[in-house]
Amino acid sequence: MTFTLETTPDVFLGPATVLEAKAEGAGNRVQLALPSGVAVAELALALPVNLQAGDVVLAIGKEERYYVIGVLHHLGKATFTFPADVEIRAPRGAVQISAGKRVDVSAPELT
Repeated sequence: MTFTLETTPDVFLGPATVLEAKAEGAGNRVQLALPSGVAVAELALALPVNLQAGDVVLAIGKEERYYVIGVLHHLGKATFTFPADVEIRAPRGAVQISAGKRVDVSAPELT
């Protein structure tokens, strides 16, 4: 099966470089370098990711409305931030954590 996405000339869909990452209001926003100039885009990602200047993302939008819909190249440490409790489950399998150097765990209480 082949999927083709056609856009109009006024719609941008492609890679963009993060110039600045910032939180504004209710959603996270980043400033992007696009072929046509600089734009502010809202993050529309499945997982929360802390982007930083220099990261390359997949952006879509037109005029004043842009969205980041993917991360193509992340330069730094991957940080996932959640606003509340997080639970990891493997109901029919195992959970494995491995690291090349070490694993750090920090909390006021460990149970």
